[in-house]
Amino acid sequence: MSGKVLYKHGTPLVLNEDDQEQFFVLLTNQKDGSKSFNRYRITIDGRFTIPDIEEGNYNISFKCLYKMSTYVRSVENVSAGTDNLTVVLIPESASIRGKLIDGETLHPIPSSFISFSYFTDIRDAGFVINHHTLLENGKFQFDDLPPNIYTITFHSGDFQQVTLQNIELTSEKETDLSTIKLYRGFSIKGKVVSADDQTPIVGASVACDSGQGDITKEDGSFALTRVPEGELHLAINHPEYAER
Repeated sequence: MSGKVLYKHGTPLVLNEDDQEQFFVLLTNQKDGSKSFNRYRITIDGRFTIPDIEEGNYNISFKCLYKMSTYVRSVENVSAGTDNLTVVLIPESASIRGKLIDGETLHPIPSSFISFSYFTDIRDAGFVINHHTLLENGKFQFDDLPPNIYTITFHSGDFQQVTLQNIELTSEKETDLSTIKLYRGFSIKGKVVSADDQTPIVGASVACDSGQGDITKEDGSFALTRVPEGELHLAINHPEYAER
């Protein structure tokens, strides 16, 4: 069996030497359901050959990993003796949807900047997709995203940034993030240490005059969220130290 592989716009698929091992073919025998899965090489003009196939008709799935994207195509009822099969690959894609609301009022957020990022399997290179979108009733939906495990970040006006990690997007189903709450305000982060030797102080209370508070962790760190804009005062207390 042989044929030619094209991109969806009709140009031949040409792989360099490093990418030659990224063209995969799954053959399923229609008669007995037996399967074989192998890598094959593609010539400079996009042609491929699958040797030593038993007589019969096959369902064939093609998959190619190329330039951080996955291209696929399935073809049914192909005779083992076919020598002019043309396969047009299309990008494999995933979809995601959800809704953004104000965490205080529960009202929809009308606009947001949303970024999707992931690390590829190729030399650990990062890939980022940014979308600035107007939302209808707080809802968003994105299609044609490369399947992968993403970090997704939401920004909107004076709301605090929200980041979701390890969100897996697949081509088999649409991912629904349901409702995501954003809160207005700013964040204050810091560390409380001893004035004598700079060692972290654990268990100190940090309070803001706008009502936010936290207790320092083992490394002396604290974080205050939903802090309003403007001049603020912090009170830091610990039983073994003077108040600051």
